[in-house]
Amino acid sequence: MLLRDKNKKGVSEIIGYVLLIAFAVVIGAVTYTWLRTYVPSEPLACPDSVSLFVQNSNYCGNQLNLTIRNKGRFDVAGYFILATNSLSQTTLASIDLSQYLNESFSGKKVKNAIIGNQVMFLYINNNSFTLGNTTTNVFDIPSELGNILSVQIIPSMFQQQNNRNMLARCNNAKIIEKGFTCYVPPPPCVPATDPTLTGVCGTTRVCGTQQNGTCGTVTCGTCTGVNVCNSVGQCIPPAQCTDTCATYGYQCGTWTICGNSVICGSGCASGFKCSATGQCVLTGTCDPGATCTIPACEGKQADCKPNYLCRSGSCVLDTTGVTTCQSYCQLLGYGYSQCINGGSNPSAACSIANGGIYQSGGNQYCTPVGTSCCCLTSQH
Repeated sequence: MLLRDKNKKGVSEIIGYVLLIAFAVVIGAVTYTWLRTYVPSEPLACPDSVSLFVQNSNYCGNQLNLTIRNKGRFDVAGYFILATNSLSQTTLASIDLSQYLNESFSGKKVKNAIIGNQVMFLYINNNSFTLGNTTTNVFDIPSELGNILSVQIIPSMFQQQNNRNMLARCNNAKIIEKGFTCYVPPPPCVPATDPTLTGVCGTTRVCGTQQNGTCGTVTCGTCTGVNVCNSVGQCIPPAQCTDTCATYGYQCGTWTICGNSVICGSGCASGFKCSATGQCVLTGTCDPGATCTIPACEGKQADCKPNYLCRSGSCVLDTTGVTTCQSYCQLLGYGYSQCINGGSNPSAACSIANGGIYQSGGNQYCTPVGTSCCCLTSQH
């Protein structure tokens, strides 16, 4: 009798295990079937005409600004952005920059465990970035990441599958942006001490142009009838105008003198060229009237404003010797500065609390790390 009871008990335990395993299998099958309605059986693909374009970029200090335009034929929802800080050709872009998006400007950072983190243009479940739209996203790059050399941008868009709005990663529309430069807006021009017409042109000059400080030229007036303007700003009959190329210091080029188009000189000698100011200068040299598009002007002032040099064809602030936020602001024409804790919106903090202008290019000179450079016109 005892042996029979033990046998029955053993059979009962076996049946219990079988039922438990069967129940687990059934639950697994139901869960799998349910999950299939949420996870597509095949990766969603995007149309070939999906296209985002980086219209402009600016990388100063630890702030990367990207102006993005939708130039494709389809609306999109957002994009994935991966970066690299290595010069190696074999290094893959693996630094996720979406987590460093400054949402106080534009865009929303969204975490997605299935297809990856990304930047969304709006917090809505549709393709909100329509054709032709342009937006600027700002990324605050931590100093420990070093210098970002290139970014990889992959658009994303919502598509319908199994009656559900599913997010697709558009790998076929990937773009790579590199060669970032830092552009700092030039300081305001400085007009003449007396910027009025009389102050610039004087009381005797009635025609021609005069320089208004660093703010360009001012027209002092025009001559009427057949009269022409001479070198001292007087309207006289053409027969009385005795100005020549030498009067203006022109050695070459074609200029308007005494109302006529005059060719000055017989051309520059071999190895020389005519500058924008009418001077014969050595070929390959950068004269004051040249622009940054001339290769010889690389690293020189050319026609840039004071404290700016030519870098890769553009005028860029020369920060040589700058070690503090104060010296950086002085280069921009401000008298004072403060390193402030601007939080997520340093521009507003600098403007509202201090009456200054936020200059991200000076952040690298602020201590402690993480504070922002605020340039001021007066001491606070």
